[in-house]
Amino acid sequence: MRLAASRSDSSDSNAVLTATNEAVSTSGNHFGHGIRQVESLTRSARGGLPPAPSPTSGFDARTPARSYALTLARRVASSRCAVLIVGPTGVGKEVLAEEIHRRGDRAGKRFLAINCAAIAPSLFESTFFGHTRGAFSGATSDKPGLVELANGGTLFLDEVGELSLDAQAKLLRFLAKGTYWPVGGTSEQHVDVRVIAATHRDIGAEDTKSFREDLFYRLSTITIRIPGLDARDVETIARSIATEVAESHGVVISEDDAMALTTRCAAHEWKGGVRELRNAIERLMILWNPGRPREEVFAEVLGQRPSPSSPSPHVPSVNVSKDLDNLLFLGVAEQCADVKELASRTERTVQAIYGRLKKLDLTPQDVGPTPRLEARKANLRRRLAPELPWIQRLLTE
Repeated sequence: MRLAASRSDSSDSNAVLTATNEAVSTSGNHFGHGIRQVESLTRSARGGLPPAPSPTSGFDARTPARSYALTLARRVASSRCAVLIVGPTGVGKEVLAEEIHRRGDRAGKRFLAINCAAIAPSLFESTFFGHTRGAFSGATSDKPGLVELANGGTLFLDEVGELSLDAQAKLLRFLAKGTYWPVGGTSEQHVDVRVIAATHRDIGAEDTKSFREDLFYRLSTITIRIPGLDARDVETIARSIATEVAESHGVVISEDDAMALTTRCAAHEWKGGVRELRNAIERLMILWNPGRPREEVFAEVLGQRPSPSSPSPHVPSVNVSKDLDNLLFLGVAEQCADVKELASRTERTVQAIYGRLKKLDLTPQDVGPTPRLEARKANLRRRLAPELPWIQRLLTE
C-alpha cells in the first residue's frame, strides 16, 4: 500500500482533535543567544488519536511515564520549592519547566531560560548578576544580569551540571540568600526569583567531584525524571506527531499508513528524543512523493528496516568495566575487618588500598559493613543496572 497525499477538506472535521507541540528551542553559544523566552504552541491535528492529558500543555504526555512527570510538575507549580528535572536530551525538560512556570503564581512574570553549558566560567558572574559601568574592560554601561531580568518570575537553568565548581559556589550563595553583588557594584541586591534546573546527567548519583553535593540538595527539593523513549513511548508519541504534522502540511494519513509509520519509528533509536523524532516525521511529510512505495519513503527518512535475525549488538557504557571492578572491590572490602586484610585479600599494598578508597570517596574507617560503603555499592549497582542483560549474556554465552 502507498501513502496517499492530498489536501485535507472540511469532511475530515469530525476527526479533528487537539494535539500538543513539543516547544523546544535550542540555545546559542553566548549570552545574547543563550536566553530563550519559550511560548507554548497548541495546534489542531487529524488522525483519530486519543486526546492528550492536557490540550494546553506543550509537553507531550501521552505515555504513563511522561504523564506522571507532567502531573508532578503541575502539583509543584504553586509551591516555591526548588525543582530539578532530569532526563536525556530532547525529552522536553525545558517545556516541562515552562509548564511549572505557567501553572504557578508567577505566570504573569518573565520566564528566562539559559543553557549553562554555553556560559564561559569567566563570564558567569556578569551573566547572572550583571555589572556596572567600568567594572572591567569593555563595560561601557550598566548591564542587568539574568537574576535581575527574571525578578518576580522564573529562571530556568538548563544543563546545570555543566557549570564549573567556581560558578556552582556562587550560584549556591545566591540560592541560599536570594542576594547578589553585581560585578563592580557597591551594594548588595535582592531579587525574588524561582529557579528551576535541568540536566541530562544524574548529578546526585555520579561518583565524581564535578558537582557540589550541597548545591544538588539545594536544587532538588523535588526531582522530576523524564525517561528516555522506549518503543512503546515512540509508538504513542510518533502517532501524535504524525497526525499533527500531516495536518500542518495538508497530508491525509490513513490508519494503515499511521500504523506502519509508528511501527517503523518504534524500531529506530532516537538519541535526540522527541525533538529528533519530530524532525524525522516532518521530513517524511515534506519529502513524500505519492508515486513511490511507502517502504521506500520510510527507508529514505528512517533508514533500512532492521533485520529481526540480526539485531544491533548492545554497546556497553564506556564506564562499565570500571564500575564492575569497583563493585567487586567494594564487595570484598565489605567482608574485611580493616585495610590490612583488604590489601591481603586483593593482593595489593596498603598504600594502593588507601588510594583506591580515596578515589571512591571512602576512608579506611569505611572498610567493612558500613553505611557509606553500602551507599557507594548501591550507587554502582544503579549505574550498572542498564548493562545487566549484556553482562548476563557475557557470562553465559
